[in-house]
Amino acid sequence: MEQYVVTGSNIPQAAEALAVPVQVIDQVAMQDSGVNFNTLDLLRKVTPNIMGIGAENAQTDSAATFGGAQANIKGLPTLVLIDGLRVANDPAESTGGDQFVNLNLVPLAAIDRVEVLQDGASAVYGSDAVGGVINLILKKNYNGWEVGGHFAEAPGPGRYEERSGYVVGGVSNDKTSITLSFEVAENTPLFENTRPYTNPYYGTYTFPGSLEVYDNLSGADNFYVLAPGHNAPPGGGQYTIQQLVTMGVYVPQTAAQQFDTFNLAKGETLLASLKRYDSMVNIEHHIFDNNLVGYGNVMFVHTNTWSQLNAQPVVPYLEDPWIDVNVFGYPSSPPPAGTTYVPSSAPGNPFSTAFLDQNQSVPESQAGYGNGSGEEILARSRFVQFPRLYQNDDNLYRVVGGLKGDITDDYHWDLSANIDRYDLDYTNPGLIDTNALNAALLDGQINPFAVTQAPGAFDGVVGTAFVNQLSTLNQFDAKVNGTPFTLPGGKLGFAAGFEYVLET
Repeated sequence: MEQYVVTGSNIPQAAEALAVPVQVIDQVAMQDSGVNFNTLDLLRKVTPNIMGIGAENAQTDSAATFGGAQANIKGLPTLVLIDGLRVANDPAESTGGDQFVNLNLVPLAAIDRVEVLQDGASAVYGSDAVGGVINLILKKNYNGWEVGGHFAEAPGPGRYEERSGYVVGGVSNDKTSITLSFEVAENTPLFENTRPYTNPYYGTYTFPGSLEVYDNLSGADNFYVLAPGHNAPPGGGQYTIQQLVTMGVYVPQTAAQQFDTFNLAKGETLLASLKRYDSMVNIEHHIFDNNLVGYGNVMFVHTNTWSQLNAQPVVPYLEDPWIDVNVFGYPSSPPPAGTTYVPSSAPGNPFSTAFLDQNQSVPESQAGYGNGSGEEILARSRFVQFPRLYQNDDNLYRVVGGLKGDITDDYHWDLSANIDRYDLDYTNPGLIDTNALNAALLDGQINPFAVTQAPGAFDGVVGTAFVNQLSTLNQFDAKVNGTPFTLPGGKLGFAAGFEYVLET
């Protein structure tokens, strides 16, 4: 067989001579897999040792990947390469997210084969290859044109769809080859309440109309929910919880009942959406036969992902000077800035200060201890009309160039440069400004005990957070390998090289 460089070694070897477990996923295996849309899905299906998460990360941990798709081998750090060269990490790492290469940025249409080294390769690649290496080999030396498309749907409520189309083409002769590819791909989001295995989905005490009353003297912790037909309890600060229950305003519930009241599936995605536009150009030119060959690769990939989480929890406590000092242990009243609370003087508060303070007037604890009597009343709510959206706009710019050649039939060299720039613009609508919320609670603009708020109640309170993130990689390689002489067991092979990598 013709010798070629394989993942896990810089010495060209014949396929049957490999000393490391390299799995080659070629075009036949890719087609037989039935996966036409997603590189991560292909790897997980064809190679059982590969795990990872992509569009499924559409709930509370979405900020770990910002819509990206990450893979690993046996749960260990795994290096992802394109044509044997490193790729800029996802910028998610810059804000405390995971460290990984986003496989959403490598379209299946541009991949010729995948080489998977399913063993540690730290000696060759460094500590990020403890689990192994996934090397994505792009198409090159292509003659002709190929046009294809993919459509798939999962029928039923929510109707999940995948759509993609691609063009791959190229020309080549004895000296020059040019390969081009272009792809457009999209999958729709899927919400949890559209599938029976994630609907209903419970697991929170915090929803509109929910109330928690903790007796700081006895330790009794009780939950209540507004009775049907009531949008809010009567204000005026003159009732006890027992009176409101007798009046039919609140219904007592056990902690388990309260935990299983609000269906989170209605506002949360099961799968994130994805839109991708990508293009790739691969060029190779033989300047002096095989003695001097120039090559280059340019990639541009744009992806947009979107997922949703339920509205942000809001849990203000009912506050007066007694509660601040004797229950929460603050050194003085009102509480420190940034603490979410509703003053007992707020027009929507139904509870009397006598009930709140348990008719106490003399401090029972030293300031800062918080071990006195009093009712800790938490108005557990969410502004359900403002779900949290996770919108990610990614751009990868990648330019690779190099020279390689044969010194003799037994000695070969390669010089390459790789420059990557990965921009990620993240916007997060549906977040609450704590200071604005406190002001709205103080003047009664927002009633945390109510299910539905008055028109204009959220003006200036709910807004959008945004982060612009950037990841770069500059890599320069120089390699030489050869087989200087033959031993009784075969040819002696060697490889030597230098690598410089700067990542930000």
